[in-house]
Amino acid sequence: MGHFRHSRRQPTPGLANATNALGCNTLQKVPRKAKAKKKPQKPGTDAILPRDYLLCWLSGWVLAEEGGVIVQMTAASYTIDRLRRWEDGERLSLWQTRQRPQRGQRGQLTKAERQDIAVSLAREGFDSKACSALLATGLAPENAETVAALRNLHPQQPAPAVPELHELPPAPELVPDTVGKALRSFPAASAPGPSGLRAQHLRKACSPGTTAGLLEQLAAVVSLLASGQACAQVAPILAGASLVAVPKPKGGVRPIAIGEILRGLTGKCLMSHARSAARDHVFPNQLGVAVPAGAEVAVHTVRGWLDRHSRSSGKVLVKLDFENAFNRVSRQQVLLAAQTYFPFLARWVAWTYGATRWAPCCLQPLVLELRTGMDLDLFYLDDGVLAGDIVAVRAALATAVGRAAELGLRLNIAKCEAIAVGTTTVGDLLGHLPSELLRAPDGRIRVLRDFELLGAAVGVADFTHAHSSKRVQVAKELLDAIGELEDPQVGLRLLRACAGQCKVVHSMRCAPPGPQLRAFQQFDNLVRGCFSQLTGLHLDVEQWEQAGLSLAQGGLGLRSTRQPPTWPPWEDAPTCAAKWMAASTFSAAPLTAATALTLKQKELTTCTDKVAWERRLANSSITAQAILRSEAEPGARAFLAAVPVGRKRMEPAVFVAELRQRLCMPDASRDVWCPRCDGILDKFSLHAGLCPAGGERTLRHHALRDLLWVWTERAGMQPEREKPGLLLPQRPDEGGLARRRPADIFVPSYLGSPVAFDLAVTGPQRQETLGEAARKSLAAAISYAEVKRSHLDTAQTCQAQGIRFLPLVAESTGAWEPEAAKVLQHISGAVAAREGAEASVLHSELLQELCVTARSFRARAVLRRRAELAEMAGSHEARAAAGALFTAS
Repeated sequence: MGHFRHSRRQPTPGLANATNALGCNTLQKVPRKAKAKKKPQKPGTDAILPRDYLLCWLSGWVLAEEGGVIVQMTAASYTIDRLRRWEDGERLSLWQTRQRPQRGQRGQLTKAERQDIAVSLAREGFDSKACSALLATGLAPENAETVAALRNLHPQQPAPAVPELHELPPAPELVPDTVGKALRSFPAASAPGPSGLRAQHLRKACSPGTTAGLLEQLAAVVSLLASGQACAQVAPILAGASLVAVPKPKGGVRPIAIGEILRGLTGKCLMSHARSAARDHVFPNQLGVAVPAGAEVAVHTVRGWLDRHSRSSGKVLVKLDFENAFNRVSRQQVLLAAQTYFPFLARWVAWTYGATRWAPCCLQPLVLELRTGMDLDLFYLDDGVLAGDIVAVRAALATAVGRAAELGLRLNIAKCEAIAVGTTTVGDLLGHLPSELLRAPDGRIRVLRDFELLGAAVGVADFTHAHSSKRVQVAKELLDAIGELEDPQVGLRLLRACAGQCKVVHSMRCAPPGPQLRAFQQFDNLVRGCFSQLTGLHLDVEQWEQAGLSLAQGGLGLRSTRQPPTWPPWEDAPTCAAKWMAASTFSAAPLTAATALTLKQKELTTCTDKVAWERRLANSSITAQAILRSEAEPGARAFLAAVPVGRKRMEPAVFVAELRQRLCMPDASRDVWCPRCDGILDKFSLHAGLCPAGGERTLRHHALRDLLWVWTERAGMQPEREKPGLLLPQRPDEGGLARRRPADIFVPSYLGSPVAFDLAVTGPQRQETLGEAARKSLAAAISYAEVKRSHLDTAQTCQAQGIRFLPLVAESTGAWEPEAAKVLQHISGAVAAREGAEASVLHSELLQELCVTARSFRARAVLRRRAELAEMAGSHEARAAAGALFTAS
């Protein structure tokens, strides 16, 4: 508490003021220029540690309130100023000058506003949020009706009887490594809780040299919370959440709870200890806890049971619906369940008065009681299924009603569903199951044969088709909105990453493919139409098939729901894939259906992609083969994975031009003379990437050199651009040697020796290496690197003077020669070690920036020449028309 005794420290606001003012806006990211000032974050957490003083927590919250929604140009200086005032002890004044949240009526967003928000989110890398923004209808109005609806969904409960702290078992020790792993697991787009503190803030505070200290402080804070020893007054806020009311399509509101980052971090750390124990406790009846793909397991289990009893009589299946289970479950029962089954979590659960995520464990005694006499008894979180003989299901249903009340839950019979199985009729169910389960208030029969379970269709072919078609129609609205975006780089990223594909894939994985194929074909057509609207490109069959391949096979990652398109509707995907690969002449190793069934989805997709890729190569010209092999390299495909911001952003016309080259689409119907040189501009515009006239090659070289210099500077390699006097004359006849500059970038020490990096760009379609490039990736770059070494004996001359000459050769697609690729790996690794970042992330970022730079200059050269040709053609037509007019007169 020493830094609170300083005479310059101002008092902090009271708890009542802090509670009423929560919800202030904060910056999503720490400004780059303010990162050097992140040091106060540690005192903020350190203040919480010494004792259970409310002052400590309020002091930490003042720090969390720094920043706000301000003009981008002043974000860094604004943040630095507030951090300086924090260090000077101006706690109260910081609190008083915080950004106030805006209240009042929220107007409906216009289409243009939704698009602007979506593009901004996409450029931050928040693809899912960007798609949601495109269809956002706004939040529920801030009025008495909304408040009443939220209160009804969150009924007040008496506080549970919490034992004394010393009566509860101790919490597990949480080490910094566990905390760091949990902190990194938060999605980048995680929203902040009431205080405004974000996971991104804590991650960015892990700067080089301070990461270990910060994680130690965080581990101490998390351990304090996990042990239940934190300040009791802040528990309602820190363990609570902000509620956002979103209107439902069919009326009512859906509450979205956003909790504090410290609460979430503590929960993640504890769950890492409890995961295996939780699974052992609830499996196999509870599939929503620690069971990978648990929803799919539940659907296929139910479908298998129905198939086995398709001719049985006296069988029934009931879907259980607990009304608002996660908010109504008794906190006392949650606390007792934690003490009984997970005693090492009891202190944390007691401090939070029962977190709702423990509801599945609270339901477990009920689940076990329902097993008696049942064929099938499974739950996915609070969604349950009972299946078996009618008498057994009736008894289990009565047990569920009674036991649910003891847990604070209410079984909503009106929303439960009864499914007659096999030859069972409605008459067989009358008198056994509750009447409100069998009939609607208007007398209509509610008993089903076909139904939806966890988002998947279970029933006959017509029902499955209708379910899939409805899902595709829902996706159509989003695809139409993406197609209307003006930035194709942003739009293609959203189309590949989201665009309703998750729900369609869920249908593919959970229901038979045959009844869904028409809906799948419709979805593929919608995706294709969206791509054409977004880019203006209309692909033929072969080009669209290539677009459906992965980025590693030269595609765009626009997956088809029917790949290959010749799969028959009555067979499953592994069997079809095996038959298709066995019949293909391009499959090196035939794949049997039995082997295919053992493969994971990603492995199976990789196999089919490889066959389709080889077929595409075989059907292409020798030049196209060289281009396609180059496009499949990591450096060439990096521009498609880039978040479109800063150096990784491409102009719309430039981006579309590069898509044309990647898909081998011609820019013209025939070859013409290049308007800039005496060469031939082919119809694919490949010549433009290597044209010696126009200056684009020089500009591209300098841009790549400067970009690489920035990264070597970040790596601490002390680079020098175009270092003069690198080679000294050794004999009188070597006077010109001193004027040579073999190093675009000179590094004093790389792998133990001085290195001269010489940057160069070549094309995969170069005539002297075209045949080899069509058979082997990067053949053109490898050959040109040898040319650079042997030209004027540069490599030998440098070696004689103790300097290693290392050409860094890239192809015009952005693909790098193998030795150059290793250098880039080392540079990004050195930057990661120096900045405390992940090496793989920085390496991807480096490749993306280099790829966007190289391809942007190539595309501009293409666009420039095509525009000049169009202008020349227009001039010729104008002169011809004028001449015809003069002759006629």
